[in-house]
Amino acid sequence: MQVSVKVGADGDFGSAMLMMLRELEERSSIRLAKVERLLLAEVGTVEQMLSILIDGPVSVDVLRQEEDIGEGIIEREVNICSHSGEVLMHATSMIDVDALPESVLEDIRARRLGIGSIIAKHRLETFRRIVEVGCSYMADGSGHREEGGGGGGGGGGRTVTVHRVYSIIYNGRDAFTIREEFISDVIRRLASLS
Repeated sequence: MQVSVKVGADGDFGSAMLMMLRELEERSSIRLAKVERLLLAEVGTVEQMLSILIDGPVSVDVLRQEEDIGEGIIEREVNICSHSGEVLMHATSMIDVDALPESVLEDIRARRLGIGSIIAKHRLETFRRIVEVGCSYMADGSGHREEGGGGGGGGGGRTVTVHRVYSIIYNGRDAFTIREEFISDVIRRLASLS
């Protein structure tokens, strides 16, 4: 089962995000761990945040990347993995090629870096707008951890992944639309070892 909550843009962003996370917990009958809350709410570079949380380097594995020249869009699918190769996060991105400088597009097309690293490398002034947070879980718990481990609390569901959808705005345009799915069990385990 999947539960999602739309994130509003009015008022104090910190308070609004906290309310959305609480609504997600209530609607899905789960309790998010602090590490999951941080990842859903952060508006910086997720690669850096994951490295800090697991106390080790991460790598970006580009699984698929296709450019539709007629539409001016690059579709990209990646995994971010720990140094041991465990998948921490899966992301899909829609990139508006008309909104970005050619040097940025060259790095995206090269498939060597994550989007956050490319933005930092080129020192783009961007803004991230989170539009949705959610989770996918199995109520019967078949093969997945019991909710409440490592995060306290616990409802009737069992979390498989937590996700968010956000836009990265550059020069007033939605240059990137990204959906990130965090593998809760792996992140919780690796974060607890640091």
